[in-house]
Amino acid sequence: MSRSQVFETLLRLLSLGALVLCASPARAAFDYDLSINKTGYVLLLDFDFSAGVTLNEVKQNLKSGTLLKELGAKVDSVTTKTRDIGYEATTHVRNFFVLKTELLSLCREQDLGETWTRNCDLDVTEKDGGKYMEWKRDTITCARANGLVACKARIEGKAKPLTMLGMEILSSEEFTLKAKQEAIANFAKVWLHTELLSVSPKISLKHFENGPWPAALEKITGQNAVASRQRGQLPSPLDRALARP
Repeated sequence: MSRSQVFETLLRLLSLGALVLCASPARAAFDYDLSINKTGYVLLLDFDFSAGVTLNEVKQNLKSGTLLKELGAKVDSVTTKTRDIGYEATTHVRNFFVLKTELLSLCREQDLGETWTRNCDLDVTEKDGGKYMEWKRDTITCARANGLVACKARIEGKAKPLTMLGMEILSSEEFTLKAKQEAIANFAKVWLHTELLSVSPKISLKHFENGPWPAALEKITGQNAVASRQRGQLPSPLDRALARP
């Protein structure tokens, strides 16, 4: 880390500490709303950032497959290929049985300076997408207003039952519940890492694992997967004062 980066990090730490001492109402927040029924699922996320976090930093962290892997997600890599309109994103993941899977999504982005939006549709006709999903669509919008960055995500689709050797291991609803719990966890890890100044994924992951977030997420899979509606808010980093792994 260069001297300028060290100096910038120290300034942001002081700013974060000042927010804690002042009990600023503009603190980080993370809300989720998950609905599952026989026709599919809808996951809504709202996550806000503290003062000092930039829109460009949030955008880069949300797009980084390398960061997801370093934060403990079941993602090996994300590669992109430019198309005439948008781009292809191939995500190499490990599913619940540690089998490698390739998922191809067709994505478009719009960057208007103060607002960034990404839309991705899973291609179920290519790679392994059709093995697990009937369809899937993700939309993320992040905007900066009054010096603060806030994001909204809508993730929707319909999962197929999870099978192995021709036997159903999880119903569509059960598979969805586990997969969406993992999706919430991945977004939460990126959110927390960004709040911790994006300095070290290793430190951020340790802080996440030792904090209240895993227990809060476990409550999701403790619920009935069929026809369920679950809403909640994850603990803010500022609830525990200045973050110290």
